[in-house]
Amino acid sequence: AGAMGLAGHARLVGPLLLVWAPCQAAGAEIRCSSYDSYIVWADSWSASCKPATAHANFSWFSSCGWITCECLWGALSVPVPTDELAPCFRQARADNRLTQEVQWFVTALMRTCRGHTNDLSRPCGLCDKYREHRGCALAPDEMTTTSAVSTSAAQLAAGAASSGRRLERQLEDPDSRREDPD
Repeated sequence: AGAMGLAGHARLVGPLLLVWAPCQAAGAEIRCSSYDSYIVWADSWSASCKPATAHANFSWFSSCGWITCECLWGALSVPVPTDELAPCFRQARADNRLTQEVQWFVTALMRTCRGHTNDLSRPCGLCDKYREHRGCALAPDEMTTTSAVSTSAAQLAAGAASSGRRLERQLEDPDSRREDPD
C-alpha cells in the first residue's frame, strides 16, 4: 500500500500526475523521504505503462493511447507521500538518476496527454472503479473498452478531479499557463 492509507489512494492519480511537474509548492521545503525507492518506482511505473507491443522507436509523444487504467493504477504503489513527489522528481533529475525514458514518460503524462489522463481518472471516467455505484452511464465507445479493463485498485479515482484542480493551482509550473480556468 506504499506510504499512505486508503484515503490517500482514493485521491491519488489526478493529483499525483500534477505534482510530478518539477515545481515547488509555497511554504517549507519538503524532502524526499525514500529517494532510492522513489527512483525504482518511477522507472518501474514508466516501464509498466509502455505497451508490450512498443517497437524500438516507441515515442511517448506520438499518441496518448498507451495510457490505460492499469498504467494510471501504477501510481498507487508510490513509495512516498504525494507531497514529496515533486521534491523527489527534482532531486532525482538534478542527480541525473532518472533515465531519459522516465523523464519523457513524465513529460508526456503531464503535458502532452494531460487532458486524456484527466478524462480517464475523473469521477465517472473510464478508470473510476466506483462508476456503477455513482450511477455513471457508459458512453457507447466505452462499452467494449470497459470489459477489457482490469478491475483492480478500487480506490483509484474517487475525488481525483476536484483534488487535482486544487493541487494544480498550488503546484503549477510558474512558466506554464493554465488552460483549464476552473
